[in-house]
Amino acid sequence: MCARALYRAFIVMFTCGNILSAAAEVYLSSLLGPAFSYGIELPSYTGAVSDSKALDYSVVKEVQFVGNTKTRSDILFRELQFATGDSLPADQLEELVAAGRRNLMNTQLFNFVDAEVDTRKYPEVVVTYAVVERWYTWPIPILEIKERTLNEWLQSPSLSKLNYGISLVVGNFSGRNERFTLQLKMGYMHKYSISYRSPYLNKAQNLAWGFEGGMERSREMAYLTEENQQLFYKSNAFVFRKNFGQFSMYYRPGVFGRHSFHFGIQQYGFADTLKILNPRFVPGRHSWFNYMNAGYEFIYEKRDNKAYPLRGNYGSFSARRLGMGLLTDEKMDVNVIQASWRMYRELAPRWFFANGLMMKWSDGSNMSYFNQQGLGLSNNLVRGYHDYVIDGQSFVVLKTSGKYELLPKRISRLPFISSEKFSRIHYAMYLNVFADAGYAYDRYFFDNNPLNNKILAGCGFGVDFVTYYDKVFRTEFSVNRHGEYGVFLHLMAPF
Repeated sequence: MCARALYRAFIVMFTCGNILSAAAEVYLSSLLGPAFSYGIELPSYTGAVSDSKALDYSVVKEVQFVGNTKTRSDILFRELQFATGDSLPADQLEELVAAGRRNLMNTQLFNFVDAEVDTRKYPEVVVTYAVVERWYTWPIPILEIKERTLNEWLQSPSLSKLNYGISLVVGNFSGRNERFTLQLKMGYMHKYSISYRSPYLNKAQNLAWGFEGGMERSREMAYLTEENQQLFYKSNAFVFRKNFGQFSMYYRPGVFGRHSFHFGIQQYGFADTLKILNPRFVPGRHSWFNYMNAGYEFIYEKRDNKAYPLRGNYGSFSARRLGMGLLTDEKMDVNVIQASWRMYRELAPRWFFANGLMMKWSDGSNMSYFNQQGLGLSNNLVRGYHDYVIDGQSFVVLKTSGKYELLPKRISRLPFISSEKFSRIHYAMYLNVFADAGYAYDRYFFDNNPLNNKILAGCGFGVDFVTYYDKVFRTEFSVNRHGEYGVFLHLMAPF
């Protein structure tokens, strides 16, 4: 069934893509005004290279940044793989300049980065990056649905499942890419938290630190899964309480890799009824317990765009220890290892392919329901199973996707907004087909859950709309190996 759906989707994309592209371009151009740039990745050039065949190197005479009124230039130099005075192989200059542009975009400090190379005094070159900074201070009203997916809420919409409040995000306030967040959230779940990530601490710009802390409260809690659906216990009083704090150190020796070390403390409190409904809901006998945790994470980031990548690679590895044995009567004893690898390739102009592998393993002497997480929660999902929760202490998921650039990246201005931070926008649209497979291994909660410990597979097609400030809107039709199908809405890239 999946093979037939993929074949038909490819045929539709191939035969109708250009027609739909033209229609979308006409519509959006009429709505937003004429596009003036295609957002080409490669740098533009000023001047001609004389005797270029006889020269096999370029000398970077100067690197200039234009438009960074807030961000300090040393923060931007940190993202480049070359510096003033470097001699670069002539055949690598273009790619190194383009890579610098991508790295600057992935700082998420800018809406736009354009690169230009002045070759009028070749082999000496002047590289200029023109940036449009984002707006860094956001008092954001919170109105969110506390469900796993938007589709789940639409099946039985209820105002009781809404969270509301305010989140204050202050980034880059000294121009060194630090970030402060304060969140006050009420409604279905109460959350009060504060976090801070420091700028680099040393001259080499490879060390930083951060912390976060807060509390969460809820009057409803999932206590068990049956038929791969969560069962909830609700009360007028809070049935779930959590207090937490964590300190982190970051080490970034190069441009693409980052190491993180975390150490924290967690305090949980649950209603006694939850333990009665599910004796394995918490570790040990008590509904209130504390534990300390430590972890390590490595991230390799070499993609053209974090929010919606089309080219590049991404890898991650993390190891966490829950329960350090440092507190009195500390019952938690869990080890968790997670890893992922994702690759994104341009097959031909406007055609892209991506695949990703995500894995998790966890084990311990007192694995409990509340802190085990399999498939169907967060972005760990085999598409086609959006309506299900598949518990498991370990899992593996393989995702593949083929994309056609229905509407190539356009850049337009909104004439009624004066600030370039908001008036200059980009947008693009993609048709995609996908096929996913996965498996969740569950040792404790597989009774009455037919999808646990089973091979899962799904496929489908959809349309993605991508715009500025990292906004992604996805509509997908998917079908799983059991013949179940549906249309699903998402607000982030699948992987």
